[in-house]
Amino acid sequence: MKNIHIPPTDRLTGLVVLGRGNTPIGVSERSIANATTAAEHLLDGKADFAITSGWGPSAEEEYPISEADAMRKHILTLYPQAKVIGEPSSTTTFENAANVAGLIDELGFSTRSLRLVVVASWGHAHRGSLLLQKALPKGPLVEVLPTDVPVSPKERIMEAVLLGLSVAALAGVTPGDTEQFKQAARRYQHLVETPKNSTFIQKIHPGRS
Repeated sequence: MKNIHIPPTDRLTGLVVLGRGNTPIGVSERSIANATTAAEHLLDGKADFAITSGWGPSAEEEYPISEADAMRKHILTLYPQAKVIGEPSSTTTFENAANVAGLIDELGFSTRSLRLVVVASWGHAHRGSLLLQKALPKGPLVEVLPTDVPVSPKERIMEAVLLGLSVAALAGVTPGDTEQFKQAARRYQHLVETPKNSTFIQKIHPGRS
C-alpha cells in the first residue's frame, strides 16, 4: 500500500471488491469473477483504484492465499498498471466494511469527494453497500457493481434474509461511529447464529456471512 500513490482529485472513484469464498486449495470462482469485473471497470477508466477485501470465511483456517491477495493478483494480471490495495483480514461482510473504512481513513481520502462502488454478486454487493454507508462517515456516494455470475434462487433468498438481518442490526447506528458499528456487528452475528437462521444459511451457503 505504501508504494501506491493515488493523487487527490475533485472526485475519486474506488472499487471495493469483496471476496466470496476461500478453501485450502485456493479462492473460489466467485472471488475471481469479482476481480475480473473490477479489472474490466478499471481498464475502461471508470475507476481510479480498487480495494480487494477478504481473508476467507474462517479466521482459523490456513488458506494458501487470502481472497484479497488472490483478487489483487488477478486484477494486476489483467491490468498491470492498476492501482490495487489489498485488505486481507476480513472474515465477514461487516469486517469488510469496517476494514475498508479504516483503509480509506488511513489513505487520507476526503469522504465527501469519494465515490465507492462495491463489486460482488447482486445481493452481496447491496449488503456490502449498506454496511459501508454505516462504517464510513456520512458523505461518500456508495454504489454497487454486481457481477454477472448466475445466482441461484436459494442464494437470492439467503441474501435477502442477510440483508434484513443487517438492517435490523444497524438500526440507530450513526455513520462513521466505530463503536456503534462494532456493536451492530455483534448484534448481527447473534441474529445469524440463532438456530433457525444458522441452519437455513448453512444449507444454502457455508461461506462468509
